[in-house]
Amino acid sequence: MNVRQRGAHEEWVAFLCKCLTKSADDAIESLNRLVELRRRNLERLGKATGASVQNGQRLLGLLEASPFMGISDVTEKLDIARTTASKLVEGFERLGILVQREAGRRRYRTFQYEEYLSILRQGSEPL
Repeated sequence: MNVRQRGAHEEWVAFLCKCLTKSADDAIESLNRLVELRRRNLERLGKATGASVQNGQRLLGLLEASPFMGISDVTEKLDIARTTASKLVEGFERLGILVQREAGRRRYRTFQYEEYLSILRQGSEPL
């Protein structure tokens, strides 16, 4: 209102710049946390999955693009057998990378990359 009534354009521009700077700082912090999460998970995969390290790395890349996934998604997107996809997802669960969305469900289970999602959610809570 001060902009229209008093011509306080400088105050508005300063406020806008402060908001943009804060937003950029938050984005950089989130990106740094996501890069660190990826580094840690690649390290875990290298130690834990042995021969399937390549599939593990491919699945991790898929999860970063789409953090919700089912066994059939893994099978299709990685072009691997369903049993291989199932074992890969189970390994990711054991490592704490994936979490089953609806606990106790035996069929048509979906999983989420919870730690990744929590980084993306940070700061988006309602005021």
